[in-house]
Amino acid sequence: MSSYDCVLPIEEERLRAHVLPSSEGEWLELPVLAESLRGRDHDDDSADRFRAILQDAAEVAPVTDDAFYGRLHSNPAVAVAGTKNGFRLAGLERTWVPERSLYRCRWTQPVPGAELLDQLLHGLRGVPGLRVLPEAPAWPAFDDPMVMGYLMAAEVRQLDRIAQAVGPEPHEQWLRAMIARAAEATLALVTLQDGLI
Repeated sequence: MSSYDCVLPIEEERLRAHVLPSSEGEWLELPVLAESLRGRDHDDDSADRFRAILQDAAEVAPVTDDAFYGRLHSNPAVAVAGTKNGFRLAGLERTWVPERSLYRCRWTQPVPGAELLDQLLHGLRGVPGLRVLPEAPAWPAFDDPMVMGYLMAAEVRQLDRIAQAVGPEPHEQWLRAMIARAAEATLALVTLQDGLI
């Protein structure tokens, strides 16, 4: 199975609008930890809600000459930090766990910003009503669309200040550039598994 995955910017208020109304009458504060959502059913409209998050994010992600981009089956092109089958970052180890259909993720060396990168990329944060992984930090070994994590604008700015170039691979450089662009524009970031459609 293959998935085309991406990190892209979204206006913080739009992200809040997607997360908070679906909280089943509970008062939730952002970020919502995926751990608190495990064992809950997915909403019948989860595919539509996933596409709505993608569409809202696409509205603030203009293409630049040095960006990786995806398409939403039609114009406009969308600037993203994209990769295939999850982000493999310098200092990150992924271990296959077949009985859970996922890869456990752990940092093998100190990496500035590793905790925030986990919040953004590895299933520690969720959206009520949408599927979450059975454990985290991890990356799924299936290609169903999922929100893998997000950072609010203040967290993006913090990550931008402390994160170094995350590695030599193109997708690592696209990720670093996306963090910098979102920080400059005071935007949140969201990671979508199988979001490059």
